[in-house]
Amino acid sequence: MLRLLWGCDMVTSEGRLHHLDRVGINPRSVRDSIPIWMGSCGQIMHEPALERIDRMADGWMPQYPPDILAPLLQRVRGYAEAAGRNPTAIGVERSVRADVESCPGERRRLAEQYQVLGATHLKASTPTTVGVGVNEQVDVLSIWYEAVAPVVGDPQAKSGGPRHARQTTNKNGEDR
Repeated sequence: MLRLLWGCDMVTSEGRLHHLDRVGINPRSVRDSIPIWMGSCGQIMHEPALERIDRMADGWMPQYPPDILAPLLQRVRGYAEAAGRNPTAIGVERSVRADVESCPGERRRLAEQYQVLGATHLKASTPTTVGVGVNEQVDVLSIWYEAVAPVVGDPQAKSGGPRHARQTTNKNGEDR
Protein backbone atom coordinates (compact mmCIF):
# COMPACT_ATOMS: atom_id res chain seq x y z
CA MET A 1 0.00 0.00 0.00
CA LEU A 2 2.80 2.43 0.87
CA ARG A 3 4.50 1.86 -2.48
CA LEU A 4 1.19 2.47 -4.29
CA LEU A 5 0.54 5.69 -2.39
CA TRP A 6 4.08 6.92 -2.92
CA GLY A 7 4.23 6.03 -6.60
CA CYS A 8 0.76 6.93 -7.94
CA ASP A 9 -1.14 10.19 -8.18
CA MET A 10 -4.38 8.59 -7.00
CA VAL A 11 -5.07 5.20 -5.38
CA THR A 12 -8.36 3.34 -5.05
CA SER A 13 -8.14 0.05 -3.24
CA GLU A 14 -10.52 -2.30 -1.46
CA GLY A 15 -8.72 -4.80 0.73
CA ARG A 16 -9.05 -6.78 3.89
CA LEU A 17 -7.41 -4.03 5.96
CA HIS A 18 -7.91 -0.86 3.93
CA HIS A 19 -10.59 0.91 1.96
CA LEU A 20 -9.11 3.75 -0.05
CA ASP A 21 -11.17 5.83 -2.46
CA ARG A 22 -9.17 8.19 -4.69
CA VAL A 23 -6.46 8.83 -2.10
CA GLY A 24 -3.12 10.42 -2.88
CA ILE A 25 -0.14 12.16 -1.37
CA ASN A 26 0.13 15.83 -2.14
CA PRO A 27 2.59 17.27 -2.82
CA ARG A 28 4.15 14.27 -4.52
CA SER A 29 7.80 13.52 -4.06
CA VAL A 30 10.18 13.82 -6.97
CA ARG A 31 11.01 10.16 -6.33
CA ASP A 32 8.58 7.53 -7.55
CA SER A 33 9.49 4.99 -4.90
CA ILE A 34 10.01 4.92 -1.18
CA PRO A 35 12.50 2.66 0.54
CA ILE A 36 10.71 0.58 3.14
CA TRP A 37 12.75 -0.52 6.14
CA MET A 38 11.41 -2.77 8.87
CA GLY A 39 12.68 -3.04 12.43
CA SER A 40 12.58 -5.81 14.98
CA CYS A 41 13.61 -6.59 18.53
CA GLY A 42 12.55 -8.90 21.30
CA GLN A 43 13.39 -12.32 22.62
CA ILE A 44 11.85 -14.30 19.76
CA MET A 45 11.99 -13.49 16.05
CA HIS A 46 9.02 -15.23 14.44
CA GLU A 47 9.35 -16.78 10.99
CA PRO A 48 6.42 -14.80 9.49
CA ALA A 49 8.21 -11.57 10.41
CA LEU A 50 11.43 -12.73 8.73
CA GLU A 51 9.49 -13.78 5.64
CA ARG A 52 7.73 -10.39 5.57
CA ILE A 53 11.09 -8.63 5.58
CA ASP A 54 12.10 -10.65 2.53
CA ARG A 55 8.85 -10.08 0.68
CA MET A 56 8.39 -6.39 1.34
CA ALA A 57 11.40 -4.62 2.78
CA ASP A 58 14.30 -2.81 1.19
CA GLY A 59 16.08 -2.95 4.54
CA TRP A 60 15.95 -4.41 8.02
CA MET A 61 16.85 -2.72 11.33
CA PRO A 62 17.39 -5.61 13.75
CA GLN A 63 18.23 -4.80 17.35
CA TYR A 64 20.26 -7.86 18.26
CA PRO A 65 23.85 -8.42 19.32
CA PRO A 66 26.10 -10.13 16.74
CA ASP A 67 25.77 -13.65 18.20
CA ILE A 68 21.95 -13.55 17.95
CA LEU A 69 21.88 -11.60 14.68
CA ALA A 70 24.11 -14.03 12.73
CA PRO A 71 21.62 -16.96 12.54
CA LEU A 72 18.71 -14.56 11.95
CA LEU A 73 20.54 -13.05 8.98
CA GLN A 74 21.16 -16.52 7.56
CA ARG A 75 17.41 -17.23 7.73
CA VAL A 76 16.52 -13.84 6.21
CA ARG A 77 18.95 -14.41 3.35
CA GLY A 78 17.58 -17.91 2.80
CA TYR A 79 14.03 -16.57 2.55
CA ALA A 80 15.20 -13.88 0.14
CA GLU A 81 16.82 -16.45 -2.15
CA ALA A 82 13.69 -18.62 -1.99
CA ALA A 83 11.61 -15.60 -3.01
CA GLY A 84 13.92 -14.93 -5.96
CA ARG A 85 15.47 -11.83 -4.42
CA ASN A 86 19.13 -10.98 -4.13
CA PRO A 87 19.83 -11.34 -0.39
CA THR A 88 22.49 -8.64 -0.48
CA ALA A 89 19.95 -6.17 -1.89
CA ILE A 90 18.23 -6.06 1.52
CA GLY A 91 20.03 -3.45 3.60
CA VAL A 92 20.84 -4.13 7.24
CA GLU A 93 21.13 -1.25 9.71
CA ARG A 94 22.35 -1.88 13.23
CA SER A 95 21.93 0.76 15.88
CA VAL A 96 24.56 0.91 18.59
CA ARG A 97 24.77 3.09 21.65
CA ALA A 98 27.55 5.66 21.47
CA ASP A 99 28.91 6.17 24.96
CA VAL A 100 32.13 7.31 26.53
CA GLU A 101 32.33 4.35 28.92
CA SER A 102 33.26 1.74 26.31
CA CYS A 103 36.86 1.71 25.13
CA PRO A 104 37.77 2.49 21.49
CA GLY A 105 38.84 -1.11 20.89
CA GLU A 106 35.45 -2.39 22.03
CA ARG A 107 33.65 0.06 19.72
CA ARG A 108 35.84 -0.93 16.77
CA ARG A 109 35.38 -4.66 17.49
CA LEU A 110 31.58 -4.28 17.52
CA ALA A 111 31.63 -2.36 14.23
CA GLU A 112 33.83 -5.07 12.70
CA GLN A 113 31.45 -7.81 13.86
CA TYR A 114 28.46 -6.11 12.25
CA GLN A 115 30.44 -5.46 9.07
CA VAL A 116 31.42 -9.14 8.81
CA LEU A 117 27.76 -10.08 9.21
CA GLY A 118 26.92 -7.83 6.25
CA ALA A 119 25.48 -4.74 7.91
CA THR A 120 25.18 -1.97 5.34
CA HIS A 121 24.48 0.81 7.85
CA LEU A 122 25.73 1.48 11.36
CA LYS A 123 23.80 4.07 13.36
CA ALA A 124 24.95 5.55 16.65
CA SER A 125 22.52 6.77 19.28
CA THR A 126 23.63 9.16 21.98
CA PRO A 127 22.68 9.34 25.66
CA THR A 128 19.37 11.06 26.30
CA THR A 129 20.07 11.85 29.92
CA VAL A 130 18.43 14.99 31.27
CA GLY A 131 20.96 17.79 31.24
CA VAL A 132 23.09 16.32 28.44
CA GLY A 133 23.20 19.03 25.80
CA VAL A 134 23.82 18.96 22.08
CA ASN A 135 27.51 19.78 22.47
CA GLU A 136 28.06 16.81 24.79
CA GLN A 137 26.21 14.54 22.39
CA VAL A 138 28.33 15.76 19.47
CA ASP A 139 31.45 15.13 21.55
CA VAL A 140 30.31 11.57 22.32
CA LEU A 141 29.59 10.94 18.65
CA SER A 142 32.98 12.37 17.66
CA ILE A 143 34.79 10.04 20.08
CA TRP A 144 32.72 7.08 18.89
CA TYR A 145 33.31 7.96 15.23
CA GLU A 146 37.07 8.17 15.68
CA ALA A 147 37.03 4.60 16.99
CA VAL A 148 34.87 3.09 14.22
CA ALA A 149 36.04 5.18 11.22
CA PRO A 150 38.82 2.74 10.31
CA VAL A 151 36.16 0.04 9.95
CA VAL A 152 33.26 1.90 8.34
CA GLY A 153 35.27 4.42 6.34
CA ASP A 154 34.71 8.13 6.15
CA PRO A 155 31.67 8.95 3.98
CA GLN A 156 32.22 12.68 4.47
CA ALA A 157 35.73 12.42 3.07
CA LYS A 158 34.31 10.74 -0.05
CA SER A 159 31.72 13.51 -0.49
CA GLY A 160 34.14 16.32 0.30
CA GLY A 161 31.92 17.51 3.15
CA PRO A 162 32.92 18.35 6.70
CA ARG A 163 33.26 15.49 9.16
CA HIS A 164 31.77 17.50 12.01
CA ALA A 165 29.60 20.57 12.02
CA ARG A 166 28.78 22.20 15.31
CA GLN A 167 27.17 25.47 16.21
CA THR A 168 27.60 25.91 19.91
CA THR A 169 25.47 28.98 20.57
CA ASN A 170 22.66 30.91 18.96
CA LYS A 171 22.67 34.69 18.46
CA ASN A 172 21.70 35.19 22.13
CA GLY A 173 24.68 33.17 23.32
CA GLU A 174 22.48 30.23 24.42
CA ASP A 175 23.46 26.61 23.81
CA ARG A 176 21.73 25.08 20.83
